[in-house]
Amino acid sequence: MPYYIRKIDKAKWMQTDASTSDIAADAITNCLNTKRNQLSFWKIDNIESGDIDEVLKAMITTFTSGIDTFDIIIIDELEIPTGIERIQSTSPTPYLSMSNYHYDFIELTLQKLTGLSQLIYSKITTTNVKRVTRSQGKNLIRTLVQNDPSFKEKLHSSIANSL
Repeated sequence: MPYYIRKIDKAKWMQTDASTSDIAADAITNCLNTKRNQLSFWKIDNIESGDIDEVLKAMITTFTSGIDTFDIIIIDELEIPTGIERIQSTSPTPYLSMSNYHYDFIELTLQKLTGLSQLIYSKITTTNVKRVTRSQGKNLIRTLVQNDPSFKEKLHSSIANSL
């Protein structure tokens, strides 16, 4: 069963009033900042396999401000609100073998974004959030560099210099 993964800031979502489920604006504006009415996700077929680590490697290689602790949300494809279209898209990752795992949720509107934000908030309060520590992130990228030392040259300097 396919799953979609996106980096989020869990702390922003935790500012939400749980009694009303009125989602904090910072969660929306920081974690669901659209460009051209689109949001970027990574798709995997199996959350039990090593697919998540491979997607995390691809995701981290796109960072431009270094590797810090971050959270990801994992969304089952069957739970995505009706009407949200998804297309495979180009990713800026230098980890080319993973670029075809990148997808965009497209033609987003306020109604679709509201449904998506409510789904994400419901996942925040369950186990569908995974924390990736700075150390874990560095170790993931180190494996790429160990397998191909020239890969380090493809990384943003803030990532390469932190290894």
